[in-house]
Amino acid sequence: MNKICLILASSLLSLLTATLHAQVEPLDILINEILPDPKARGVEFVEVYNRSEKTIDLKSLQIARVIDTDSLINVRPLATKETPFYPKQYMVLSKDGNIVKDHYYTENPTAFIDIAAMPQLPNTGGSIAIISGQTIIDRLDYHEGMHHPLVKNPKGVSLERQSFEEDTNKPGNFTSAAASVGYATPGYRNSQQRTEQHDAIWLSSKTFSPDYDGFEDLLQINYRFQQSGNMVNVYLYNEQGMLVKTLYRNHLLGTSGTLFWDGVSDTGQRLPVGIYLVYVEVYNSVDGIKKYRMSCVLATKF
Repeated sequence: MNKICLILASSLLSLLTATLHAQVEPLDILINEILPDPKARGVEFVEVYNRSEKTIDLKSLQIARVIDTDSLINVRPLATKETPFYPKQYMVLSKDGNIVKDHYYTENPTAFIDIAAMPQLPNTGGSIAIISGQTIIDRLDYHEGMHHPLVKNPKGVSLERQSFEEDTNKPGNFTSAAASVGYATPGYRNSQQRTEQHDAIWLSSKTFSPDYDGFEDLLQINYRFQQSGNMVNVYLYNEQGMLVKTLYRNHLLGTSGTLFWDGVSDTGQRLPVGIYLVYVEVYNSVDGIKKYRMSCVLATKF
């Protein structure tokens, strides 16, 4: 039995080694998100995505700056030992992943690689590439103008890729991460990644009771859009038609997510039981303004 186990283990190790040494082709790995202008005491980061069906050894990849059209400088390896990069996996490259995780939420805290001499990302624009030897696997030419027009201060706001299928440098393929996710999504699906589903806004439940018993304590306003770059205004009115809460104004959304209301007014007062109107305005530079009206009930236990 021990001999059989050793044979199986040896076979699995050989298979893994062979898989890790699979040749990396251009666009197997994509640059998916970049933060060139971090928050105060923050760090720059580049997120990459394995769009292939291969398990790729990170040791075979490097990151570099591109200058003078096609010259590579500050070439740095992504790993110094064999490290598997699995299909459909994200990896975040920075000089200190713990700082990135302190500043932004992540669904995958293990998807961070520290590179001590990370190539510098100029705030206003530059070019960054993922390479394997002398082969460019993917390259992004970025600049401040790629941010959403209503993002007045890009500090701490990452640029996210919208489509894996379109060219990295196709105009419009990178845009600002949504405010609704904290302006960056390191290690998980981009807030601005496009969806093929129809636009929609809906409530998870028409009734909520903010008594903090763990059941429907918050009103959940869900949204889903095919395209990115949508801004939102959300207003709450009582039965008499009076505005009681401006929940969001000029707020940049992702392509999908949820907004929450805790039943508190603009003055910080807990509102009484009753029916409330949820009025939502969604607008962008292409489609103009779309308006949605939904009613909800603020309830309590008796």
